[in-house]
Amino acid sequence: MWVKEYLEKCGNINDINIHHNIILNAYDGDYQIDVYCELEILNISIKILIECKKHAHPIKREVVQLLDAKLKSTGCQKGIIFSTSDFQTGAQEYAEKHGIALIKVINGEVIYVRKSVNAPPLSSQEKLEVGIPNFAGEFLYDNLINYIF
Repeated sequence: MWVKEYLEKCGNINDINIHHNIILNAYDGDYQIDVYCELEILNISIKILIECKKHAHPIKREVVQLLDAKLKSTGCQKGIIFSTSDFQTGAQEYAEKHGIALIKVINGEVIYVRKSVNAPPLSSQEKLEVGIPNFAGEFLYDNLINYIF
C-alpha cells in the first residue's frame, strides 16, 4: 500500500490511474499484481506492473524473470520491483538487460546520520522538523545508485 500512496504523490503526471492488489486477465491466465499503473501520454496508454517484495534475503533473478513474463503476458510496457532487501547480481543484470527498474526501499531512519550510535530514534515531530521522509529508495541502474525520496 505504501508504494501506491508514494506513486500518487510523485511528479506532476495527469491522467494516471493507480490500483493496489488487482487481478489482470491475460491470454494465458490471471495474474495478481501488487500495484498497477496506467497513464496516458500523447493519447497512448502506458501500463506499468509493480511488484512489492519484503524478503529476508536478497531478491533472486527468478523474481525479476517472473515479472518480465507477466509483462509479456499482459501486454504491459514497464516493470518495477520495490524491495526492502537487496538484489542479487543476477537479478540486477537481468533487470538491466530487460528494462525492469529495481528500487530498494529504505527506512527513513537510515538516511539520517546522527552523532551517536546509541542515540534514541527520532520522534515523529523531530522527523518532520528535520524533513526526513518515512521511507526513501535506492534506484539501481547501470551499476549506479540514485536516491529517491
